Amino acid sequence: MLKIDKLYKNFGNKEVLKGLDLEIQDGSIFGLVGINGAGKSTLLRIIAGVYEPEQGCVLFNDCDTYDDPKIRKEIAFVSDEQFYPIGSTIKSVKQLYESMYDFSEAKYQKFLKMFELDEKDSILNLSKGNKRRVALLFALSTEPKLLLLDEAFSALDYQTRLSVTDDIYKILKSENIT
Repeated sequence: MLKIDKLYKNFGNKEVLKGLDLEIQDGSIFGLVGINGAGKSTLLRIIAGVYEPEQGCVLFNDCDTYDDPKIRKEIAFVSDEQFYPIGSTIKSVKQLYESMYDFSEAKYQKFLKMFELDEKDSILNLSKGNKRRVALLFALSTEPKLLLLDEAFSALDYQTRLSVTDDIYKILKSENIT
C-alpha cells in the first residue's frame, strides 16, 4: 500500500504541496488530475524518492520511499520527458539498464514483443507513441510493484493513446502492479 501522510513540499517561497494525505491500495490504478502547476509531477517525484519532502512522509509497503533505497527498487518512475544518449538503440539502452537495475530479461523480451519494438531501432527515429512504449518497456523490465507515469499520454494521437492505455491496463492487472 502507498500511504502519504501530511506531505509538504516547497520550492523556495512557492508552496507546491500542502498537507497532502492519500492512501492507495495495492493493485489499484489511480490517476492524478489537476491544472498545470498543481504539483502532480512533484508528488510523483516525491513518491519515487527523487525529491525530499519538507514535512510528512511517503510510505510504500511501510517503508519510506526517500530514505530506503531498497524500497525504491520496487518503484518505477516514467518521467514526462525521456532522455537517451544520442545514437541510442533499444539494445544499447537495455545494456545500460542491465548494469544499473535488477533487470528481468524475460520481462524485457515479453514487453518488447507486446509493444512490437525492435532492439535495433534508433530511439531518436521512433514515433512519440513508440518512444513512450520504450520507456514503459524499461520500467516494466525492472519488475516494479509500483509504476508511476507522469504525463503518460501527452502528445500521443488518439489511436496510439487508446492502444497504449489498453497495453498498460492489461500489464498492470496481469502483473499485479499498482
